Order: sequence, then C-alpha cells, then structure tokens
Amino acid sequence: MILNPVLSVENSRIIIDDGLPDISLLPVTTITKQFKKALDEITYKAVLRHRISENSNLSIALSTFLKHTRGLDMEIENIFTTRGAQMAIYIAASLIIKPGDKVIVSDPSYFIANLVFEKLGAELIRVPVDNEGMCTRSVEEVLQKNDIKMIYIIPHHHHPTTVTMSVERRQHMLKLIKSYDIAVIEDDYDYDFQFKYDPYLPLASGDHNGRVIYIGSLTKVLGTPFRLGYMVATADFLEAARKLRKLIDIRGDAIIEEAAAGLINNGDLARHIQRSNRLYAQRCDLVSELISKELTDVVTFTKPTGGMALWLRFNSEFKLSDILKKAHKDGLVVSGTVYCTGKNALLNACRFGFASLNENQLTEAVELLKKAAGV
Repeated sequence: MILNPVLSVENSRIIIDDGLPDISLLPVTTITKQFKKALDEITYKAVLRHRISENSNLSIALSTFLKHTRGLDMEIENIFTTRGAQMAIYIAASLIIKPGDKVIVSDPSYFIANLVFEKLGAELIRVPVDNEGMCTRSVEEVLQKNDIKMIYIIPHHHHPTTVTMSVERRQHMLKLIKSYDIAVIEDDYDYDFQFKYDPYLPLASGDHNGRVIYIGSLTKVLGTPFRLGYMVATADFLEAARKLRKLIDIRGDAIIEEAAAGLINNGDLARHIQRSNRLYAQRCDLVSELISKELTDVVTFTKPTGGMALWLRFNSEFKLSDILKKAHKDGLVVSGTVYCTGKNALLNACRFGFASLNENQLTEAVELLKKAAGV
C-alpha cells in the first residue's frame, strides 16, 4: 500500500482523493454565524467552563445526534471528542494493546490503523473480506485457536474495499464478541452517507456487554479543515481515554467544537448531510456508469451502496503503477490509497474518491485513466 508518494499534486488539473467530502457544499453563511457566536466573549467564557467540566457542548449535541441517527443509547459520560477519528483510534488502541498482543484485522484493512496497532507492539492476524464484509467464520476460527486481545472492524463502507457488512455477519460478530468477551474497535468513519436505504445500525447499538468502542468522525461530513472525531464507550474506559489524551493534547479546538455543536443543534448538520447525500449518490451513479462503459476491460468493481469512494481492481494485464505515472503526465493524480507495490502488488487496486469531484471532473478523470491504460 502507498499513499501515492511519487506523483506530486502540484499543477494537476484533477486529484482523485481517498474519498473526501466536497467542501464547496458547506453552508458557509451558517457556519460563519456559528463561529461568530462562538467567538462572542460571553459565549467563549461559557465554552471554557464546559471544557473544564469535560462535558463540552459538542459532546452534549453529539450524544443526541448519535441516538437519533445510529440508535446509540448512551449518556453524556459515554462520549468523548477528539481531533479526528485517527486520534480516537490511537487512544483506544493504546488503552487496550500491549506488546505481543494479537489483534484481528481485515485483509486488506485501513493501513494507518494497522500501523498504529503494530507501533503498539501488536501481532496482526488478517482475515479475508468479501462482498458481505469481514468474514466472521474466519474470525471465529482465529478466536478458537488464539488468545486475541482486540478486533478492529469497519462494518460500513469498509476501507479500502467499500463493502458493507451483511446483517447475518453483524449478528454473528456480536455473538462472538459476547462469547469471547473481546474488545472491539468499530471504525464508522462515514456512516452518514448511504444512498438507497437506511443503513444498518452500528454493532455498538447492539448487545455487546460494553465491549465495543465506537469511533466516528465529523471530518467526513464537514471536510478536512474540521478535525473532529469522537469515541463512544463505557464511562470508565473514557475516563482513562481522557487522562491519556492530556499527555498529547490538553484540550481540543474550543471554537471549532462550539461551532459544530451549533450546527447540530440547529439542524443545519442534518440538512447538509441530506443535501450532500443526494449529490454524492448522483456522482456515484455517474462515475460507476462511466467506468463500466469506458474501462470495462481494465477494472472490476462493485458499485457501493454508500460512502464517497469506489474500490477499483485493475486487471492483471494493466499495471496500476504504470497507469498512474502516465495519467500524471496529463494532469491526473490519484492521491488516495493505492495498492500496487510490494506484498500488495497482486491487489493492483486503488480507491477512487468521487464525492469531491463534479460531473465534468469525473468524466475527464475516467477519460484520462482510459488513455493511460491504452484502451
């Protein structure tokens, strides 16, 4: 896996990212009002008082939002905000993993999470992913033969493959979690974007005896300038998380968090998600149709039911690394997750983020990939 390190994004006409939101859709006027309100002297003093008590306005707003959208029945002490989901993953894993512990991950999986687990000294045991998500039968076989400390799972729009875990496997996973009393990090980075039907509820909304640590992000909704993540877990786990966070980050960005809380409370965030969801669905339809028509002999993919990216598997006769270099000369860069070197060379695949590109850009991107592939 690489995050395309060779091809510069400078002077590129089109950048295919890993699956990021289109920040041009943000309700700028509304956000500006929330920032102005947060910067008001009286409001700012109130924000600081809340932060001292650890119950920030964002935590309070998120607890209501997550109950309504994800069925997470929790109290304020069960939610903890962070600077992005990546911080939440690191803190949660640090509290669970010790050197030598065995951790189950999917194959492939979100590579940065894997790097975190390995940095903490974990031995990764990889289980396959298919069109129904992580193979829970394989998980069960691993649990029967090994002393496993933790499972890392991405049930919605799995990274990198974009598949969503089936109901049957979710139920099986919950049974395994309870039977083996095992800790689970559920990474639900872009749950809000589902195109055709209401998404399945997270594992964390089911019966798991407090063993699932649920991690999400507002960054995937509001864009990369908003580094806002959160963790939902038991109160004692989050108390330990708060203490650990203070070693690396005494407090978050109070102004950004206050503005985000206002967007949630006013319903502006929900309306923004609805508008974005409709547009992302249209872009997904368009790019899927274009790729099926123009690159039918080059790539295989399954159109996702949600999210912001496609998972493109290039056929063996088309070497992805060569295609990317040729496309770069014409102004196209794939800046997201690419699997085409080293032990991942056989995957010969990449994520194609479509959400941040308009119709003209998507059309040109596919044309340039087709030209680079020589078809």
